[in-house]
Amino acid sequence: MEITKIKDDSFRIKGKEAIAEIDLATGSLKIEDFTISGPGEYEVRGVIALGIAVPQKVYCLTVDNVRICALTLITDKFTNDQAESLGDVDILLLDTRNSPEIVAQLTPRIVIPAGETEKFLRDMGKEGIALQPKLSITKDKLPEELQVVLLK
Repeated sequence: MEITKIKDDSFRIKGKEAIAEIDLATGSLKIEDFTISGPGEYEVRGVIALGIAVPQKVYCLTVDNVRICALTLITDKFTNDQAESLGDVDILLLDTRNSPEIVAQLTPRIVIPAGETEKFLRDMGKEGIALQPKLSITKDKLPEELQVVLLK
């Protein structure tokens, strides 16, 4: 699976079977030609998508057995029930205006921030991270410790 940045707040996730595009600012998710615009469970060409309203949209995708959650909201933290409803998170895509507490609540293996990253990285204690053109990852290659990836 491969994740690239389309623009500041949107990403392309390319799996073996399909390509998904998510825009954190608008809360839109498109898998191939199918647009998902709200809560519910969906499966499109091998990509399983779960739209959750907590109270705004959060999308969790399973692509090539890797679970990716994208926060389309700005919040300080989730309630315990909201965090549990998201399940295990391998990769978290989030706007840097979100509190780093969310990362601690969801315990992803990889965080890919969107937006102004300097303060977010400082708050996370992860300064000095180099930009990468893409993230190529498989389930068995996920890091044990939290890793922050900055995409160009």
